[in-house]
Parts: sequence; C-alpha cells; structure tokens
Amino acid sequence: MKAKSLLLCLAFVALGLGAKAQNIPIDTDKATVKFTFVSENTDGTIGGINASINLDKDNLDNSSIKGSADVNTISTGNDKRDAHLKAADKFDAKKYPKIKFESTGLSLGDKEVYTMKGKMTIKGVTKDVTFKFRYDGKAFKGKTVIYTNDFGVHSQKKREDSKVVVSVNLPVK
Repeated sequence: MKAKSLLLCLAFVALGLGAKAQNIPIDTDKATVKFTFVSENTDGTIGGINASINLDKDNLDNSSIKGSADVNTISTGNDKRDAHLKAADKFDAKKYPKIKFESTGLSLGDKEVYTMKGKMTIKGVTKDVTFKFRYDGKAFKGKTVIYTNDFGVHSQKKREDSKVVVSVNLPVK
C-alpha cells in the first residue's frame, strides 16, 4: 500500500546532474526522501540514501546522478504496516533491498527548475521517471509521481489509486 510511496522516494534519491562536471558531495546524514500514498492518505519516509551527483551547468548533457535508498528503512509511523511493506508480497526487502535511480537526461526550464529524466528500479522492475527539482547551491529539492502498480509493489484496480508523490531533499556538504 504505502510501498508505492516509497518507490517515489527513491525516485528522489535520483536528482542527478555530471567533461567539466563538478562532483557534488551529498550530506547523506541529512538527506530525506518523503512519500505520500495518495489514495490511502499515508505519508512516510525512506532512508539509507546514497547518491552521486555530477553537475555541469554549462553542458547539462555531461551531468548525471545515481542513487539508491534502503527499502528496510521504510517508515510510515506504523510498525505493523512497515513490516508488511517490507514483506515479499510488497517491496520484498530481503530480495530487493534497494530502490535505485539513474539519470538519463537533464534540462533547465523556466524559473531555474530542472527536469531530470531517469530510470527507477523497484523490486527488480525498471521504469522511466521524471523529476522536477531546484538546486540552490545548498540542496537539491525535487518531486515526482510514481505508481506502485507499475513496479508490482501494490496493485490497485485503477492505476491512479496506486499514485505516490515522492519528495527528495539532498543537502550538499
């Protein structure tokens, strides 16, 4: 159920940006991925974030990001629900302990809003995901929407009922 939300979290881990690219160190102790499983009005977090960001503002084609989050850190404020989300019929944390993201493209739009496209892998299923984010020199902050149905985490009759909004905050060191 809420597992869907976590997918997006990862997604966030994926705020990627890197010939003249600058490696930007992320403060993983302060990095956060939050999610909302919309149809169930459930919020949560996922931790264990590891990210590598390379940003070349002069040539965004040289930018990249790669990141992951630890499925075993899923937290919705309900221990019983969290344990269920980690079980084999949801995220299957034993077999698939990481949610992964790798960028495939980055562009800059109006008002300093970046669009980052990439591949997110949850529970062994890889799908295209697009993040909208800002970088203010102190942190990468972005959002995306994912659907748990797409990743085989939690199926709903209607795809829209599996919607998860993911917010990522990656402070730099």
